[in-house]
Amino acid sequence: MAYQGRLNESLARADDAMNAATLAQDVIEHARSGIASMHALAKLGRTHDAILRGVSARDVLRARSRDDLSARAELNLANVYKMRGEHREAIACLNHALLGVPESESSARGTIENTLGETLLQLDSLALAAAAFDRAEELLRPLPLAHAVVIGNRADLFSREGRFGDALREFARAQSLVSATAPGHHARLLLEEAETLLLLGAHADALVATDAALSTASAKGLHAELVRGCLVRARALIAAGRAAEATPEAARALTLARESCDARGIRAAALVACELALFEGNPSQALLHAAIAREGDSELDIARADIYAAHAQLAMNNPENALHRARSARSTAEALGVRIVEIDAAVAQADCERALGRIDHCIESLTHAVSLAEDIRGTLAAQRHRSAFASACLRPYENLALDLLARGDATSLGLAFATVERARSRVLLDTVLRSIDRTCATTVDDGELARLRARLSALHASAAREAPTQPEPGSPSNDLRRESVRHTHAQMLELMREHERSLDLLVARDENARGVQSMFAQPLDTESIVDALESGDALLAYFSAGDELFAFVAHDGTLSCVRAIAHTSDLAPLIEKFLFQLRSTARDGATPRNTRATQVLSRALYDVVIDPIMRSRIDVALASRLVVVPFGTLHALPFAALFDGTRFLIERFEIHTAPSASIACRPRPTSARKLLDRALVIGVADQHAPLISREIKQIAALLPCDVLEGAQATIASVRGAVRARRCIHLACHGRFIASLPMASGLKLADAWMPVRDLLELELDADLVVLTGCETGRHAVDAGEELTGIARAFLAAGARCVVTTLWPVRDAVAIDIATDFHRRLLTKQRPSAALREAMLAARQNTVHPAWWAPFVVLGTL
Repeated sequence: MAYQGRLNESLARADDAMNAATLAQDVIEHARSGIASMHALAKLGRTHDAILRGVSARDVLRARSRDDLSARAELNLANVYKMRGEHREAIACLNHALLGVPESESSARGTIENTLGETLLQLDSLALAAAAFDRAEELLRPLPLAHAVVIGNRADLFSREGRFGDALREFARAQSLVSATAPGHHARLLLEEAETLLLLGAHADALVATDAALSTASAKGLHAELVRGCLVRARALIAAGRAAEATPEAARALTLARESCDARGIRAAALVACELALFEGNPSQALLHAAIAREGDSELDIARADIYAAHAQLAMNNPENALHRARSARSTAEALGVRIVEIDAAVAQADCERALGRIDHCIESLTHAVSLAEDIRGTLAAQRHRSAFASACLRPYENLALDLLARGDATSLGLAFATVERARSRVLLDTVLRSIDRTCATTVDDGELARLRARLSALHASAAREAPTQPEPGSPSNDLRRESVRHTHAQMLELMREHERSLDLLVARDENARGVQSMFAQPLDTESIVDALESGDALLAYFSAGDELFAFVAHDGTLSCVRAIAHTSDLAPLIEKFLFQLRSTARDGATPRNTRATQVLSRALYDVVIDPIMRSRIDVALASRLVVVPFGTLHALPFAALFDGTRFLIERFEIHTAPSASIACRPRPTSARKLLDRALVIGVADQHAPLISREIKQIAALLPCDVLEGAQATIASVRGAVRARRCIHLACHGRFIASLPMASGLKLADAWMPVRDLLELELDADLVVLTGCETGRHAVDAGEELTGIARAFLAAGARCVVTTLWPVRDAVAIDIATDFHRRLLTKQRPSAALREAMLAARQNTVHPAWWAPFVVLGTL
């Protein structure tokens, strides 16, 4: 009853049994009933009462030589002591319990071994804990609930070791055994999984899992789970930049921990308080909390406290004291084998070494941290989790790049560039280099997956029908109706978000279950990238660390770095204003006012983003093609439309963009590819875009091709037709949803094809041309992972994609697309053909809103 979460009911039954035994003067049954009440008492936070009953029962049973029953009392006492953070007392009880249980009692011995493993895990004795869990699993395998508890504990152990993929796989296995029968255990598993997700950087997923666990814990009165859940929630909120919301959660956890004399919970709350104090700029308060966190037996908690103390001492201008704390934490974490804490300690140590002017020591610490991060990343099978971890673990990469640049020699410059490459678009690189399964396809084959996909498809169609539109020019606006439409559309997007997340979790769970099947891709080294550039190419690879935007520049075999180009925070609003002018002009037409505004912003952005490079590397002006690797908001910037006061950038150079230099310069396949020489041209016209039919006819007249048009261009037919095509041209509506980029997609004859389905296309194309609106827009996360339509085509196997950054007039798009293909037939490379087509279009449509949205993205 207690294990089902019915704690008060269980306690009442035990109390009734104790009273009945007292009346019957049966001391054995009285003791047994007292033992039975201990679990409920402890879970309700009444740990002192639980210990009193356990000690009393144990002593009575020992006196009557009932070693079998006294062993059970010892086990329950051990659980309560463990819950209170009194580990030495717990281990003593467990050793007594093992002595009292014969070898034939496999379930009892298995339960004791599992509890011993839990206690050793809390003491950071990972190897001893693993051995105890192995013994427990062997004994408890026939008992599903007990077996699930052991699996969950092993998952927690894996998480401590930084084996996050293994941990998540085991959590899923354990949850499948208990979710329907033991809500209390399920809540605990959810919290342990949330802690792992938090370490990975998957803050939103951690919050969802924590909220589900807290709901159960609150309803069932699970005191320890409430403490743990509030602390996990507080940490997730801090990581998400929501410290104000985290403070009351941490305070609630501390109150609950004190009520139940939970010393471990109190120390855990002190660690969260350290983090909050540092976030709020109060280092002296952080030191006080760190001292509390160091009071227990856990070496790992002491190491974590020392890391916070190091940051606090550094903020108080005590770098030597800070360095001592950081070194101690790093040594402890390394000895324990807890890599994620070792990374944090190494970063803290590097900060201290930098403050003391010891740049070489700083670089050593950060190189070690990056190496550990790469090792952890290699254990993550799920793309969702690799992306989250890359975003969460950027700091050592950023700091290492900056410190290498500060050292200033040529070797360090090359290492800095290589470090930056390791920090960007790694999931996409894994995919395009075919080092892993390159699609989001899952082997999960169940009704839940089918229902989610069907529901998402219906929501995509509804969202397209109900999308808010601008009022017709000259028509009276209906504010009430438009507000109603916007509200309905927002509700649909929220439903889509929930379904997308559920589908993501199913896919991630399946990827984790399959495990890491091969080595992940390594970025190209600096020398390989520089050598891969063609004569006349100039590489501009932007990156941001802190608030500094800088760029690595490679031209004519020489690599350099242009520092302090701009403050990244200043750049975003400037780009947004520029894009607003371009989009509004493309929609409403050019006026003298918006033409002037566009030119002013274009010149300002040129001066910020391009001019510092041109002044630092005057040889770049001699290049014929700029290979641009944007960063952050620069992914949305139409570099072609930047104006130097005399000419647009596209008038001076071909422009080719890429998510990373490694993707831009990846080698061409060496094995023979069986590709069809005939292109595939796909078009879906409707009343909103009738000129698509004209576009298809003009392209088909130029190219030897097969055509899928109108009703023929269904999702199923497109999936089959794109295989083994060297060139694909796709003219249809595109939709980018910034708030839910995975819901972006293309409108085919029978349905919208969202990003998730585009990722599953089997492509081996040298070129894909997308003339639909906004097919080149992407959401960009902290790890420079893109989410959008063009990125999906790259991930699905296209080497190069021509796409658009904002909606463009159909007639202009047709002219540019047709001219582009015509020039490709003369053996021009895509960037050259697009440049010539854009310049030709500019003769008729001067404003860049109409000719500048087209970009070339991908491999050279």
